[in-house]
Amino acid sequence: MGQLGEMLIAATVVMTLVAALVSIINNDSKQLATVKSLFLAGALTGTVAAAALVFMLVTHDYRVEYVRAYADRTMSLGYLVTALWGGHQGSLLFWAMLQSWFAAAMAYWYAEKDIRVLRVALSIMGGIAIFFWLLVLTQSNPFSQSGDDPQTSFGMNPLLRNPYMVFHPPTLFIGFAGVSVPLAAGLAVLIRGRSDNDWLQPLRPWALFAFIFLSIGNILGMVWAYEELGWGGYWGWDPVENASLLPWFTATALLHSMMAQRRWGILKRWNLSLIVVTFMLTIFGTFLTRSGIIQSVHAFADATEGPYLLGMIGLVLAAFLYLIILRFGVLSPENTYEMWSRQWMFELANWLFSAAVLFVGVATMWPFFLGVFKGEQATMTPAFFNTWMVPIGLAIFATIGACSVIPVKSGENAARARRSTLIQVAVLFAVALGAGLQVGSRSELGGMMAYAPAISVMLIVFVVGVLLLQMRRSYLSRNTTQLGGQLVHLSMAVMYVGFTGAGFVSEKTANVGPGEFMYMEDVKVTFLGMRTDANFEREAVFADLEVIYPSGRVEVVSPARYLYHSHPKQPTSEVNIRTHADRDLFFILGETDFRQGRAVIKVLSNPLVVWIWIGGIWLVIGALIAMSRGRFRELIEMKPALRRRLIPLGVGTVGTVGVLSLGVLWKGAPGAVALLGAFWLAAAFGLLANGVLGRKGEDK
Repeated sequence: MGQLGEMLIAATVVMTLVAALVSIINNDSKQLATVKSLFLAGALTGTVAAAALVFMLVTHDYRVEYVRAYADRTMSLGYLVTALWGGHQGSLLFWAMLQSWFAAAMAYWYAEKDIRVLRVALSIMGGIAIFFWLLVLTQSNPFSQSGDDPQTSFGMNPLLRNPYMVFHPPTLFIGFAGVSVPLAAGLAVLIRGRSDNDWLQPLRPWALFAFIFLSIGNILGMVWAYEELGWGGYWGWDPVENASLLPWFTATALLHSMMAQRRWGILKRWNLSLIVVTFMLTIFGTFLTRSGIIQSVHAFADATEGPYLLGMIGLVLAAFLYLIILRFGVLSPENTYEMWSRQWMFELANWLFSAAVLFVGVATMWPFFLGVFKGEQATMTPAFFNTWMVPIGLAIFATIGACSVIPVKSGENAARARRSTLIQVAVLFAVALGAGLQVGSRSELGGMMAYAPAISVMLIVFVVGVLLLQMRRSYLSRNTTQLGGQLVHLSMAVMYVGFTGAGFVSEKTANVGPGEFMYMEDVKVTFLGMRTDANFEREAVFADLEVIYPSGRVEVVSPARYLYHSHPKQPTSEVNIRTHADRDLFFILGETDFRQGRAVIKVLSNPLVVWIWIGGIWLVIGALIAMSRGRFRELIEMKPALRRRLIPLGVGTVGTVGVLSLGVLWKGAPGAVALLGAFWLAAAFGLLANGVLGRKGEDK
């Protein structure tokens, strides 16, 4: 079976190479059908190779080294399948398979009018796919035969045996592979010397698709870290976490920059630069995990393909620099714009996102640079990242609000638009300022960080108000694309609500025996005792805790520590989380002493974390609406009955989440419940009145 997998990979390389050569050499557009068939055949054979590896994992074929390393007999069927991307060889095979599918998809569905550009783009896509397949075949072959005892196995890392890790790596890899489509199109445009903006429209769905999966992958990674690593946070500025965040920054900037070029013919060089940098950052992130230069729970210490990935980055960068210099003149902007205009705000957003990328990238690599050039060891703490990223994030957030209130038109129309929105903006700013003053400063955070929560709350209130006004206008004008983009911005505001909670985290640790208790803020936590459990996969120690809330509600939670038989020196912390609208209560079991029946219990109060996950869901929904390009609107307009159902549902959903957010900011969970009850009571009276008046109108 292993030899079959290698043969399938070789066949994939040959078919992809022929497709790329036919595409670039033959000028006859009729040959496009042959190119499509070859790319599709390569994708299918690559998929069969991946399926063969999955079959060997599921059947425990320990003659293959990869199976020995990542699939022991205690693992469930689901985790055996996901072991395909649990190790560096299998994950690279999975990425190569995705590259082949994206090459085939581009050949079939990329609506490019200029066939010459499409041919060059397909050749570049084929070259990228071949690069990954050759890496699999020569450097990270998952079908290599095992030279050790075929009866022994190790199994997947216990930290990866988590439901969120079933989806986090593949969604991130889909996003990584997806950014190759804009890269291929952008380089093809440079090669052909195109100076128009028409090539961007068919590329937009591909860029949005990659952005959606990069977002999902990062959010799922945050949830996994929050629930599995047991330290109470969701983002620790780990080098590999940062590496997946960097292309998300540039992909976000790219979507805004593409919009500016399509509307006003500006930021052409920005667009092409962001396309190339986004692709390079996906390769750079993979280089970090597979080069051995950093230590991380996400990294593969035994990978050898790092130098080849670095060579790929250098090749793409050299090609881009040559082409951008060659075509610099034809990429000049078609229109000029003034400072503080909306067009200028788009460029400012690009600079801010670039500043975030530059800072995070340099800070991530700084310990490595110090070690190489000075022989010193250094650790960049989360506090260091937060000190600089908080102001950058606030500036980006402020730009969203400012861009939403600046009119696009100039002259008399702009003056009229400013006058019409001045009162609304002034009222929103007054409300936002009051909310910020209500929060006040947090001296314990130190320095300028003491004012970060107040400024964050002020910006959140202001930006949310502005976005809701903009969404209303987009809805009334039936502009689905703008509505989706504004929902994405609103989701970022909701996520920002959750991020502000990081400045208010409280923690309590106690060594307790049976019957002893401690208080976490207004919650009483009583230690009931410990118990053990064992099965064929692992041994476990549970600590049963009675939690009594101020309302009198009582529940029992049981944080645990697991010790997997396949990894006896790697215990894992299985935390217990109780999520509420205003905070998460995070229970962790530390050291245990069975002779005295005592255990170390840590309890954290993490305010507003749930709003990060809610905002993440909204972000994906908003991006999908923006990606629909009006098709959803057309469906509603074609079916009035559907419209009558969906509009109240949408208003109710947005109103519910908005009211909950305001209630949480007001008085925590009680405030959220009170405002939500008032909202639905008013909605019920409104629907009742509408029904009565409607029937009276019909009677008349």
